[in-house]
Amino acid sequence: MKRFYLQILFLCLGICAFAQSPVFEITGPSNIAGRLTYGTSVGGTSAGVTYPAWGYTLKSKKDVVSGEVAIALDSTQTDSIKILEGCNAISSKVKGKFALIRRGTCNGDIKVFTAQKAGAIGVIYYIRETDPQAVFNLLGVDTAQTKSITIPVFIITYSDAQKIVKSIGGGNKVSVRYRYPTFGYATSSLHYATPLKESQPYNLVINTPKFVKPDSLTTGDSIAKVTVTITDPTKAKIVIPVSSGVVYNFTEKDSLRQSVSNTYNPKKIGKYFVNYSNDKNTEIFTDSFVITNYTFAQDNLGPSEGAVYTDSATFVKGNLINDAGHFINTGGSPDKATHMMFAIDNPKDIPVGDAFTLQVFKFSQALFDKLGNGLSYDDLTASTTATYKMTGKETTDSLLVAEFKTPIDLVDSSDYLIMVRYDGSSSGNTKAPAYSIAGRTGYAYFSDLLYQYDGSKGNTFYTGYTTRYAQKIRLAMAGFKPGTIDTKTLEAWVENQVTVFPNPVATQLTLNFDLQTLNPTVDYLITSVEGLEVKAGQFKNVQTGTQSVNVSDLANGLYFVRLLGTDGWRTKAFVVTK
Repeated sequence: MKRFYLQILFLCLGICAFAQSPVFEITGPSNIAGRLTYGTSVGGTSAGVTYPAWGYTLKSKKDVVSGEVAIALDSTQTDSIKILEGCNAISSKVKGKFALIRRGTCNGDIKVFTAQKAGAIGVIYYIRETDPQAVFNLLGVDTAQTKSITIPVFIITYSDAQKIVKSIGGGNKVSVRYRYPTFGYATSSLHYATPLKESQPYNLVINTPKFVKPDSLTTGDSIAKVTVTITDPTKAKIVIPVSSGVVYNFTEKDSLRQSVSNTYNPKKIGKYFVNYSNDKNTEIFTDSFVITNYTFAQDNLGPSEGAVYTDSATFVKGNLINDAGHFINTGGSPDKATHMMFAIDNPKDIPVGDAFTLQVFKFSQALFDKLGNGLSYDDLTASTTATYKMTGKETTDSLLVAEFKTPIDLVDSSDYLIMVRYDGSSSGNTKAPAYSIAGRTGYAYFSDLLYQYDGSKGNTFYTGYTTRYAQKIRLAMAGFKPGTIDTKTLEAWVENQVTVFPNPVATQLTLNFDLQTLNPTVDYLITSVEGLEVKAGQFKNVQTGTQSVNVSDLANGLYFVRLLGTDGWRTKAFVVTK
């Protein structure tokens, strides 16, 4: 494994390993049982205002809060929505139960305090159907109510809340539990989605229970024996041996770090599931990763990845510059990067014509050593750059894509930082882009997302080892089917030598060629945005003029057509909209 990954791993052994997040889960009925993704109440500073932390936090591994869920009903309301928002005295029976309350109308700490007064042992605060369906953390106001809250608070998605509501409405008793997990977060060198050519051996470390006090642990003491089972895309199961473990002096006294004694090399395209079980109890920790054909995708991350991002207040203080990005790591057979993709949830806040700059930076150990200690754009040299200008047609569902004018060769077994930068100073726009997120992640061991934050200079990078979200920022590879001419042996055609239209397209995609020489054959390969191959074919005797491909059978979405001739190649992006 590369030195950087080992460096981050050892850093997290001292910082991250003991900080495993408690589990909030539905324990019954069985048809909806399972862990819930949640946010909670937090303290901190936003826009110069300091907020207190509030609510209950588990005190030890043995501490558990569990009970039945009851829908909280506001005694003063008759409106079908406001009655669910818990802003006034609660009329339903929530004493000794978890009160389920809808977001809206009043502050979250008021809702929680009201439920606590009614005897609730916890509050499940759920997001409205009109909100982005990703959990968040609650800041409380500095009031006597906030300071008096002593029960746990969980923010969950609207869809998860509706499962609970539907089950209760069907006459079921829904039970939940708040506890520490048996397993801490696993770590691996794989990104959530990685091209097969770039995939790394699956190395992992996991935090597991030792069931003895650390000061009495001696050779031969009983610790949890871990079994790791990987299910590949064909449903085949592979068992990975785990070593007996090495003891570290963690803050949490009943945890033990264990290491896999060998590695697993993915060989198939598709999704892999990784299950960790132990011989002391029945708990299973599940992780997953995806092997693609041609796309790095850090979003939809599993628990071993992490991310942070800037807020609007930082954006304004930082001279209207906003940055987000990810690390990627190449394997032993790297490809050429051709495009970057990203998504934002508030495209209407970004003026037409404003530009996003997409950049790829090759990293060295010296640059990694400066992370969090003054690393800035002044230290970096972009390997390639692309620009995306807002058209006004973008939606919250759009995955925006920009083509590198010059595709770049990625170097074997190397680290790259892919960054999206927005500068609102040209238009004077003071609204920061809200990068689309695809789910809550766990603690960041590898592939941290970096962000630009310094209010005075606006250019200093920091890493985040906390539970955050992961933005949709992706990198597309050139990639062609094995056995065809490697792109390394050919120069890319100039960007405007191949154009595609109409774009978006519904049925017939037209490609216009303006090449220097006659190409007896040009192979085409169409892949989805996930990097999976969906259509292939060949054109004959191509130099100038147009060629067409029927795409009426493709679903709506972003695609890439990869063109490989006898004297060059190019990859172009297009969108199918019907």
